[in-house]
Amino acid sequence: MNNKIEQWMNWILYDELIEGKINAPKQLLGNHDYGEGQMITAYKPHSVSCKVIAPTGKTEYEMERIDDHGFYALYFPKKKFNGNKYRLVTNYEDGTSVTTADPYSFESQISEFDTYLFSEGNHWEIYKKLGAHPMKIDGVSGTYSMGTTCQTCLCCGQFQYVGWGTSPDAHC
Repeated sequence: MNNKIEQWMNWILYDELIEGKINAPKQLLGNHDYGEGQMITAYKPHSVSCKVIAPTGKTEYEMERIDDHGFYALYFPKKKFNGNKYRLVTNYEDGTSVTTADPYSFESQISEFDTYLFSEGNHWEIYKKLGAHPMKIDGVSGTYSMGTTCQTCLCCGQFQYVGWGTSPDAHC
């Protein structure tokens, strides 16, 4: 395992992810700044490989498979991608290849003010924030779901390879 990945990993969150008990998957998955560099992680059960590609598709980087459960990580010494400006290409055991936006790279659609009002019990339009809503964020169309355990989940495209266990937020 790459030394930087090992140093960055929060093994308690990793164990919670694998056990399906993680309550904040975005702290472990997605795009993270790490010093001068960047760490991108993904959880893709039943997969055989995962790559990070630029939106143009011209540049691709193989992610390191960390375990047999389908957890992948990639460290860049210098930041390469801002926010969700990359895609994940996942190859599965049955030969299927799926290209998706990384659902954990999107900013939460729930503001601090929404959280404040909700905590007070005074957010009279919380239904506009929680639940599943079709929308377009940063050029990516999909159904975004916000809830108490999933800050931002994303289903995009024509419902690619969806099955139980394909996402830690599958229960959302």
